[in-house]
Amino acid sequence: LTGNERISFKMSTSKGEIDASADTGHPMYIHKLTDRQKVGEGVEQYVLHFCSREMLRSIRTRVSNADEGPIDEIVSRIFTDRQGLDSRKKLHLEPTRNADKYTFPNLRPLDAIAMLSNKALSEHGKSAGYYFYETTQGYYFRSYENMVAIHSQMGRPAAEKFDHKVRNT
Repeated sequence: LTGNERISFKMSTSKGEIDASADTGHPMYIHKLTDRQKVGEGVEQYVLHFCSREMLRSIRTRVSNADEGPIDEIVSRIFTDRQGLDSRKKLHLEPTRNADKYTFPNLRPLDAIAMLSNKALSEHGKSAGYYFYETTQGYYFRSYENMVAIHSQMGRPAAEKFDHKVRNT
């Protein structure tokens, strides 16, 4: 094994099945071998580190352009662009309310999306900040507020409200 080999598997967990097969899912790619030890005559033991196709694409490609519009649309373009991440997985986007022009100075696609996630404002919420992450169901671009909301729509009611004032001396 030298790296970049494709590994296919199906794994069942208590939360569902992870399909990384070549036929029906998204296979993974070996990117590192560690802890290599000779166990016996003709037997070796090592740890395989594998990742998704998107991680390898992000390491190898760069986004170097200017784009404008709502942040969720820019994220979608970077995610699906053949010159960018070129992902074939499902992307779940939460709409953003801010639109602007952004310049990406030779950034990796996942770093460009991370930069945008720090600037994004939710269309439905009042707080700032988004998070871009992957699960077995696909990729998500969601606000922090949405992740802790009731039914992913309504914000949780405040338990306490505090006013910041200058203390009397």
